[in-house]
Amino acid sequence: MLLEFDQTLFDEVTRAHERMRALAEGAPVDRPLTWFGALAMVSGWSYRLAHVRTGGADTYYVAVHPTNVCIAKALLGQRMAYLYWGSGPRTGLKRLLTSMILKRSRIVFVNDPAAGRDVQLLAGRDAEIVDYGFDAEFFVISDAPREDYIFCPGSNDRDPTVLLGLCAAGHKVVWLNNQDGAKEKYAPLHDNLEIVSFPSFEQLRTLYQHARCVVNPLSRDVHAAGQTTTLEALGCGTPIVVSRGRTSSIFEDVEQVFVCETLDPAEWVAAIGKASQWHHDLSDDDVRDLRNRAAERWHVLASAGRFFERLQPQAAGVVR
Repeated sequence: MLLEFDQTLFDEVTRAHERMRALAEGAPVDRPLTWFGALAMVSGWSYRLAHVRTGGADTYYVAVHPTNVCIAKALLGQRMAYLYWGSGPRTGLKRLLTSMILKRSRIVFVNDPAAGRDVQLLAGRDAEIVDYGFDAEFFVISDAPREDYIFCPGSNDRDPTVLLGLCAAGHKVVWLNNQDGAKEKYAPLHDNLEIVSFPSFEQLRTLYQHARCVVNPLSRDVHAAGQTTTLEALGCGTPIVVSRGRTSSIFEDVEQVFVCETLDPAEWVAAIGKASQWHHDLSDDDVRDLRNRAAERWHVLASAGRFFERLQPQAAGVVR
């Protein structure tokens, strides 16, 4: 089976191919294997850059965003597997386009049950749930001691009022925020707040490994924001506090994940204290055991492999 990717995903896959070549040559690896790179890998590196009219009987276009190519392939009825992240637009042209893509895709995947309900609402069809994944060989536990800071990885729908509330409560907060002007906008608001932008993957891993706790306070619940960062934190053996919603529903049964019902900073301070004490009371062996269970469940190659396996009946002409 030949997979097609839009330019952004194609670039991710190309970097993954370069990463595997470096591994084979014994060179140091400075980036994790992404989910889309893993998908190309489990397909036998059978992939190409997508164009509108390059479909075929043995070809599957893999899409995650309603790009022009994606819309055109849906209109043309070409084979497409669509990974739907979450709640789409409720009105207007974008909703119509999203609905059309979901209806005309051969198969639709989601990562959480709420997204599956969205697909049923927008397209009147069922979606297949497949776990996302992380590079369990890259995001690992460090032997270095934890440092006294809280790490918020990402700016996508993160609530700054919670982070500032943690700062006011005496916590040092390191916020990874790649938005333009983030440092100038937020850093002056509190001495305990540090803004980090565009770290290398190795620096990102270190931030996870050394943090006392990772937090994902979400200002809205329209998609599973923070899913990737929660997985990466699990890989580094770090406890996580998240907002109740789509993301937390993925990790309901995971001991390392603590859930806050509101955006009240006081609730987050209490949850961080609980998470930190829980982690402190565990033995090193217990921490590694929990981490390894997460790695087994969400290993990026296993996740991509399950996705690819579910495409096989489609490629053989079995349409759901």
